[in-house]
Amino acid sequence: MRFSNGKEGIGGGLLLTILLAGYLLMNDTMAMENPVDISKVNGKIELQSGQVAGRVSTVNGGIRMASNSHATRVETVNGSISLRENVEALRIETVNGSINIGQESVIAGPVKTVNGSVTLDRNVTVDGNVSTVNGRIRVNDGTEIISNIRTVNGDIDLQATTIRGNVKTRDGDIWLTGNSTVEGDIVVQARQKRWFRLFSFGNHKKPRLLIDGTSRVLGNIHLHREVDLDIADNSEVGEIFYHY
Repeated sequence: MRFSNGKEGIGGGLLLTILLAGYLLMNDTMAMENPVDISKVNGKIELQSGQVAGRVSTVNGGIRMASNSHATRVETVNGSISLRENVEALRIETVNGSINIGQESVIAGPVKTVNGSVTLDRNVTVDGNVSTVNGRIRVNDGTEIISNIRTVNGDIDLQATTIRGNVKTRDGDIWLTGNSTVEGDIVVQARQKRWFRLFSFGNHKKPRLLIDGTSRVLGNIHLHREVDLDIADNSEVGEIFYHY
C-alpha cells in the first residue's frame, strides 16, 4: 500500500492516528458494555475519575469512587463506602460502615447498611430503599428516593427532599424540613418486647416527629408507640392513627 504525501491523499501518520483513535474508542465502548469486576478480601478499593467497573466488592476494607465513575454492585462487609459527585451504581451495600453519596449521583437500586450512617448529598436519585439499623439517615436538598426510607435505632433527617414511599423508624427521631415531601406514610413502629429491653438493646427514649410548615405528608401517620409530635399548624399531613 502506498500513502500519498500530497493534498489528494491521507498521510500515513494521519491514517495511523485515525486508526489508533478508532481502536481506543472501540475499547472504551467495549469496557462500558463489559465492565470488569474488582474484588478483594482485605484492603480498600478506589475507582478513579471516569472509571467503569462491574461488581466492586471487598470484605475488610472501604470503597471509594471518584467523580463520574460507574459500577454495578458496590459491596463491602467491614468498611465504609464513599461516592463523589456524579457517580452511577446499581446498588450500594455494607454491613459495618457508613455510606456517603455525593451530589448528582444516581443509584438504580437500594442503599443499605446495618451498623453505620447514610448521608445523601444534594440532587441524588435513589431508585430503591434506603435503610440502616443502627445509624442516622440524612438526606439533603433536591434528593429523591423512589422507594422507602427506614431506620431502627437512628434518626431520619429530610431537608428539601422527596420520598416516594414510606418513612419508618422505631427508636429514632424524624425531621421533615425545608419543603420536604413524603408521598407515602410515616410509621413509628412499636417498641421491643419488655423482656428484650431488659438487656438494654436499642434506644428507649420517646421518639420525636417534627414537620415544619413548608413540608407535607401525603399519606397518613401511624404511631405504634408514644411519640413527641411537633407538627406545624400550616403543614399538610394526612390522618394520625394511634395504634397503642
